[in-house]
Order: sequence, then structure tokens, then C-alpha cells
Amino acid sequence: MAQNTGKRRRRGSKRLNCSGQVGTPEDSSASSGAKSRRTEEKVAVVERNSAENQPSQSVHVVWDDPIRRSEQEKLAHQLARANSPTQDVPDDFHEQAAQFSETDDDDEEPKLPVFEAHVQAEEAQTPKQPKSTTGKTPTPDPPSIAFPVGKAPKVTPPQPIVLDDDNDDDEEEVTFKRPPPVFIMSGIEAAERDTYGALVEQLGGRVIDAQQFDIACTHLVIDKITRNEKFLACLASGKWILHKSYFNACREEGQFVKEDFFEWGGEGTLALVKNMDNSVRLLAAAAREWRIKLSQQRQVSSTQFGAFSTWRVILICEKGKVSNFIRLLTAGGATVLNMRPPFPARVDATHVLMEPHKIPVPQEDLEKLLSSGCLCLKPEYISGYLCNPESDVAAFTPPEIQALLAAMSDNDSGSKKRKCSTGDELQKRTKRR
Repeated sequence: MAQNTGKRRRRGSKRLNCSGQVGTPEDSSASSGAKSRRTEEKVAVVERNSAENQPSQSVHVVWDDPIRRSEQEKLAHQLARANSPTQDVPDDFHEQAAQFSETDDDDEEPKLPVFEAHVQAEEAQTPKQPKSTTGKTPTPDPPSIAFPVGKAPKVTPPQPIVLDDDNDDDEEEVTFKRPPPVFIMSGIEAAERDTYGALVEQLGGRVIDAQQFDIACTHLVIDKITRNEKFLACLASGKWILHKSYFNACREEGQFVKEDFFEWGGEGTLALVKNMDNSVRLLAAAAREWRIKLSQQRQVSSTQFGAFSTWRVILICEKGKVSNFIRLLTAGGATVLNMRPPFPARVDATHVLMEPHKIPVPQEDLEKLLSSGCLCLKPEYISGYLCNPESDVAAFTPPEIQALLAAMSDNDSGSKKRKCSTGDELQKRTKRR
């Protein structure tokens, strides 16, 4: 029994190994050690693989290649030049090209890495290409031009140059480039006045229909010479004074023609004044002479603009004539003083136009005027001066003024004689002593 029991105990200690064979406990311990080593090796391999596949950090790193970036910029620059519509090269092209032509050295230290966040920001700024719905590969857009394209210079078109020639045609063109003429008429019937007025407006001029002189006029057209306000004022201010045949010539030509031939005092009016009175012939000649003279004076000095530009006039006339004389004198550039008797001891005037037989003036005031050197004359002196500026003033001096001048001269001569006799007596007395 005891032997059987021992056999059963030894049988119970035997076990199957991994290969299905019965082994002893020593064999099982050896096999278990080998298994543990193999298991540890497998775990080490798995951990090594997992360590290699596992990222080193949570943020991906993208390395910037400076050589590759430089080559991309060179290609973009070349494409920009190839796609440029002009061959103009900007001023800073050579400087920028020199920057791209510099090559990086091999031993140059690489730049710092650009992180993914920065790359994503650049991608967000870059416009995305629209997706093609046709299934075909879309054509990529050309790269943006990195350099400004020089604008083509603006070419100013040539301007015409006007040359001054001495031809008669050029002189006519210069004449008609003047401002439109402004006409006044005198001594012309109403029907003719309307016809001539319509013609002037048709040709681009203007007509002033007024009974008095208007300083805005440039031409006076008359049928015959009369010594009225319009004629004398135009004469004193140097206006054109023409015969009415001037309008007929303008109608035939369809434009305003030159005035010289139709001016009173010119060649075209000599036959008209041949059989007229001498005073009329003088006025006709004066019309042309004053116009030329005043035109020359205006070219030299703007202050000399009339026949009476140096006159300072006092008017002592009837009230109905004063306004006419004022318009006539101011047209010739005179200064009309608003002065009435009694006058001061010193009167700053050059002319006194007066009618003593109609408007009497006290002798005391007349003596003040004469002692101040004023010329006291009749109003007719205006037309006489226009006909002949060198005319004798004695012919236009009123009789009352002539008598007063004679009396004043006698008193002056008497005082001189008394002074001379007193001086002789003093000399005799000194000799006796």
C-alpha cells in the first residue's frame, strides 16, 4: 500500500509542457524562463516601435529651406518681367535684382524654423483657387507681380504756333479780333436808324439808342457834321467818327470792314467837305487828328485819355446847359469842380467857362479868379480848342473880363510907376546927403 501510494504521488507531479510532452518540474521551470525572456524581448520591440511612431511634441515643426525660397523668388521675378506689358524697367530694378542674384553660402547658418501657426496664417492670406465643377484640372493663375510696372509717359500733343507776318490778310485778322463795336448814331432818320441797327446786331455789334453821349460807345455814325454834344464828346474822347456809308460797305461785305476810308477827315470824305464851311472842314479834320493823337498818348500813359485831361473847370452857366457841358468835359478827361461864388482867395482851377451877361458874378470874385491864374472864357472855347488847340484865348474872352483885365493891368502899372518914383526920390535924397 505504501509503495502504491508513493507511486501515485510521483505521477501526480508530472505535467505536460507547452509542446504536449510530459516533463519534470525542472523542465517546466526552464521552459517558463525562456518564455519570459521572449516576452520581454517582444515588449521591448513594441515599446521601441511605439516610441519611434509617437511624436516628440504636440506642435508639428516645418523647416524653412532658404535656398528653395530664394529660387522661388527668382522664378517669380522672371515671370513678372515676362508678363510685363511694357519693357520699361523701374528705377529700383537693378537694386532688387542684385538682391536676388546673391547666393547663400554653404556654411551659412540656417534660419529659425517657421512654426505651423505662422504657416497657417500665410495660407489664410493667400487667395484660394476656385474649385472646378467640370472635373478638369484648373489652370493656375500667374504669380502676382512682385515689382511695380512703370507707367508709360504721357505725351502732350503739339500745340499750334501762330506766326506774325506782315501780310495784309494777317492785319485784317488782328483787326477783327477786337471787341465787338458799339455804335451811336446822330442826324440819321428813324427808318435808316432801324435798318442800320438790325445790320449791326446781325454782324455781332451793338447799338446804343440814346439822345446823349454814352462813354461806352466806340463809333459815332453821322450823315453830316453838326456841333452837338455827341459829335464834340466823341471828338474829345478819340472815338471813331464815320459817315453812314460805312454801314452800306459792311452790308456788302457781310462783316465789319476797316473804318479808315469812311472816317471824317479821311480820304473817303474829302469830297463831302470840299464845298462846306471852313469851320466844318476844321471839325472834320480834327476828328481824325484827335483820334490818332489820343491813341498814341494812351500807348505811352494811361492818364492821358482825353483832349481835356489837364483841365480843372468851373462852370458858371445856365442850369439847362450845365449837364451837357459836364458830359462833354468829362468825356475829354476834364475835372469839373463844384464851386460857386463867393470864391476863396486862392482858386485851384485852370478854366472858368462862364456867361457873365446871363449869370452875373461879383467883381471881387472875378478878381480872385483872375489873380489865381484862371482862364475865364466863353463855353464856345471848347469847340474852338478842339478845332485848334493853339487858338487865341482872347477871341473867347467875355467883354466883362476884358474890361476887368485892363483895369487890373492899369492898377498894376500905376503901382509900379509909384514904386519907381519913390525909389528915384530916395536915391536923390541919399545923394544930397
